[in-house]
Amino acid sequence: HCLRTYISKTEFLKRDCNQLFISFHKPHCAVSKDTIYRWIRNAMFEAGIDTTLFSPHSTRSAFTSAAKRDNFPMEDILSSAGLSNSKTFHKLFDKVIVADI
Repeated sequence: HCLRTYISKTEFLKRDCNQLFISFHKPHCAVSKDTIYRWIRNAMFEAGIDTTLFSPHSTRSAFTSAAKRDNFPMEDILSSAGLSNSKTFHKLFDKVIVADI
């Protein structure tokens, strides 16, 4: 629902841009990966996550590990994370979920 709302509300700004995330400053061009990284880091900080321990990249292993813990099908986890096989998941992304440190 949130994504559909974002797309509909920003559609008029994307005349010359075919990217999902665009700047809210004129000329409303696609934002860089550094900007998205900063947005995620700021959201993590505001949510009370220690950004000296966890980075925006940590969210990838966090969501895949949480999905595994919640018994989501492995095919769905691999697909949503852009992974091709479960060995990669188990080697790099299957982490212990830490509730509070």
